[in-house]
Amino acid sequence: MNMHVKRPDTSLTIVKYHQPALQHLQQLYQEHRDRLRAANYPVADAWVKREDWRQRMVDRMRLTFPLAHEIEASLVKCEVVRIVGSNTYVEFVTPPEEREHVGYGRYFCHTHSAFKSVPARQYKAGEEVNFTLDGVRGQPAMDVVGTVIMAGNPLTLEYKGKLIKRARENVTPKGAPPPLLYVTSGRCWCEIDPEGAGYE
Repeated sequence: MNMHVKRPDTSLTIVKYHQPALQHLQQLYQEHRDRLRAANYPVADAWVKREDWRQRMVDRMRLTFPLAHEIEASLVKCEVVRIVGSNTYVEFVTPPEEREHVGYGRYFCHTHSAFKSVPARQYKAGEEVNFTLDGVRGQPAMDVVGTVIMAGNPLTLEYKGKLIKRARENVTPKGAPPPLLYVTSGRCWCEIDPEGAGYE
């Protein structure tokens, strides 16, 4: 996961801790997801308590609690994380393009604790697909939904009026897990139920 912070408006004393703090938050999310998978619960329900994150920063980064609190406040100000659930939990700010991609339980393989890969397929002009938009100027890469303009390999895709080329293997059908999800969660090659997963 690319965790670049956009235009931080805070002192350099705090900024230098942004990346390690975000990495610890990501680790806490992964640990919770692993517990959910082990109990056959959907990974989309994962959450992290603010106090757990601050404690992790104190323990692993050898910081004081006030400094951990300042780092949290700085990342909230930078719109990288937000505080939710009656001020109890912390979560990553999800770009609007990613909000459509929450919950792919039917693609999740409990045997391998990974998402099932979508088999190679042909795409048609006009079809909507998931692909990764490269990060620029400190912004993280993110998955978006675009439209196939020209089939082939690479595919020519349209997103917000721009034409973008992507190799066919780096694209998934809309409704399937997007490419970055495989990077963060892993993949397996178990069979996908065509009806249950909505895969054509």
